[in-house]
Order: sequence, then structure tokens, then C-alpha cells
Amino acid sequence: MVLFLLTKTDGGSLFSFSLVWLSLYEFYYDVIKAGQYIWKIRQLHDQYGPIIRINPEEVHIQDANFYDEVYTGATRKHIVMDYALGRSENRLLAPDFDPSFKEAGEAGAKLGHLVKQMPWLLQIMKILPDNIQMILNPVMASFIKLNQDVIRHVARIYSHRHDPHGQYNSQTTVFHEILQSDLLEHEKIPNRLWQDGQVTVIAGTLTTAAALSEITFHLLDQPMHLRKLKTELDTLNSGPWQLPEIVKLEQLPYLTAVIKEGLRLSSGISTRLQRIATEEMLIYTAKYPGGIDGNAIEKTHTLRPGIPLSMTGLLIHHSPTYFEDPMTFWPQRWLEDKSLDKYLVPFSRGTRSCVGVNLAYAELYLTIATVFGRYGSRDVHSPNDKGWLELYNTSRRDLDIVGDGVTPLYRAGTKGVIIKVHSTD
Repeated sequence: MVLFLLTKTDGGSLFSFSLVWLSLYEFYYDVIKAGQYIWKIRQLHDQYGPIIRINPEEVHIQDANFYDEVYTGATRKHIVMDYALGRSENRLLAPDFDPSFKEAGEAGAKLGHLVKQMPWLLQIMKILPDNIQMILNPVMASFIKLNQDVIRHVARIYSHRHDPHGQYNSQTTVFHEILQSDLLEHEKIPNRLWQDGQVTVIAGTLTTAAALSEITFHLLDQPMHLRKLKTELDTLNSGPWQLPEIVKLEQLPYLTAVIKEGLRLSSGISTRLQRIATEEMLIYTAKYPGGIDGNAIEKTHTLRPGIPLSMTGLLIHHSPTYFEDPMTFWPQRWLEDKSLDKYLVPFSRGTRSCVGVNLAYAELYLTIATVFGRYGSRDVHSPNDKGWLELYNTSRRDLDIVGDGVTPLYRAGTKGVIIKVHSTD
């Protein structure tokens, strides 16, 4: 059904589909089959090698050793939600922690594939009033209401920007910092500010939660890992648990290994990330099986400026090429082989890497240390524990990634990781 062509990319040869079939192929696997193109890409790499054309304009590379060539540059700092809006949504205090935000994020991720194939749909959605959008897609109400809140908040700060003692200047937020920065004035308009605020608040919510869920499940499911972690955490306190400074937590090798392993398995985002080298040629030497005496055949590809290149972190994180027994939770691997760090890319790299990387790591260190510094399990506990935790109606299948919706998609009907909290009193 699909016609394969051998095409040139200013140098080496690449297998690709015919351009028409390429577009239909991506539409079929991502829209019709709900985020399954990621697995088709993996299959195509297994069949044709580490570099393939996956749509009429994009080349995908499955080689972690080439990652830094595609994603170059430095990273930046990020800002927490309180700093963005000057307040908290208090969702942790709501009944069942208010899952509406998570559900809206998952629904929005699935819609992203359709909008990517039909971008004109986004323009129509922007025209529709918010109340109509919420009627048409009730699950997105949480996102829409948050967006309205951000817009109102930005408008108030912007209108009071010249009143240093006003109500909306009593607490510094990211918007105050932007307005007081040396950015050009057209970069400080309300429309730009609320878009930045939306990204600041929403970005990283689902990804950090996924890593915490992954870590929590495996620590409770595999007592040997929890025992090692609690033994290490107990070295920080001789009496009742007190949260240390984060710099001390970052120096704990096993806690760090647990966090890395959770990030690897949950993978942050699941979608491929495109980059374009606008001025320079990129040289990539691919290795293909089938050489004499079992040696790989090397072919060099010269990728001209302007070609969208992409890689997929999840496919790297779950590849046996880089990680032995990749679907097994094994923190010890990070202590035994420091070279694995270069293959851990949940936040991507380069100038367009996740600006929330420092915030995400802080959340992970503080949350894991706080929870498991105070709680154990039925089989693993410390003298000063406040109680113990137990998995409830949760299995490994609840964490299996079944598709790509920008962030990972999980099986239908799963409620994620559910735990019972038991008190020692």
C-alpha cells in the first residue's frame, strides 16, 4: 500500500515514503489510531536504520549519540506557579485532589494530533466563545477557566504597571519581572504576557506528576529499592524527620538515582521535538547492519540547512541500545555507569530545552524525600515513621505508555497510582 522511495538529502541516501503517503501515514497513526505514530516510527527505524524521513518535511534520527548535535545551546531558569500568578490553585486540598486539570491536559494532548494535521481547526476554536468551547468539550473546562484567570491577572498587572504601591504590585510575579526587564516594548504587550503565563503554569504539570507516580509505584512495589532509599534518607536525621535543604538532598546518590530512573521510565514528554539548523550543515554518519564479518556499514548523510530534524526522548529512554532491560525500574544502573547520564533527556537540551528543569528536579527531590522520609511500607519502615503506604488497585499496567499525546497516553480507564495511607498511631 505504501510506496518506499530512496531519496537524497544533499549527501547520503534516506529511505522515505512517497510524500502523499507520508502525510496520510502520520494522520492515520496519530489521529485515527490515537497517538500510535511513535511506535510506527520505532518500527521503521528497526527496519530501515537510524535516519528516516517521517513526513514530507521532517527527518527523524534514532541515535542518542547525535542528540547534542541536534539540540544545542544552554538552558535557562524557570519560575514556580506562585511566582507566575502570586497564588496557588490549592488543588491538593480539593476532594480527590481535583483531577480535572489532569483530565483536561490529557484531552488537550489528544486533540493536538488533529490540530497538527488540520491547523485551521485551531483558528476556529479561537473564534468560538469560551462558554461554547466548554459546552462542546466539557473536559477542557479546567484549562479554559485557568486561561481566563491568567488573562484577567495579566490585564490587571499591566494596567497597574506604573503604580508601584498598588494592589497588584504588592507581590512580585513573573509578569512584573517581564514588565521591568529590558525586553523590547512589543514583547511586553498583554497578549504576549498571558501566553507566557499560560505556558509557565501548565508546562510540566503532567510530566512531573508522571515521574512521581512512576517512582512511588516502584518503591512500594519493590521493597528492596525503598529499603535502600529510606536507609539513605535516615542518615540525614537522627530523630523525627525534618526536611533538609535541597542542596543536601541533591548530594544523596541513591535518591538521585531513583529520580533519574523515574524520569527515564516516565520520559517527560513523548512526542518528537523538531529543530532546524538554519545556517549550518549537519553531518551524520549512520551505521547499518550487514557488513563483512558482522561489522556495521557506515553511511554519511549531509543534512542541509532548513531541514526539520527530530528525535524522540521516549524512544531513547526505552531502548535496549542504551539501557539494559529498559522497562525495568533499576536505580542502581545510574550508580554503576555514569556515562548513562548523556542518554537521559526528559527535558531535552539546548536553547529550547525545558525552562522548568530546575523546578522539576526541586519538586522531585523535595516530594520524594518528604514522603518516604516520613512513610514506609508494610515491609519497610523506620522507627520515626508517621505511617506506611500501600498500593491500592494499582498494577504496572496503570503506568504502561500506550501512545503519544505530546505527553504520554495511558490505557483507557486507568486512574493512575492509588495508595492507601496507614497511620502508626
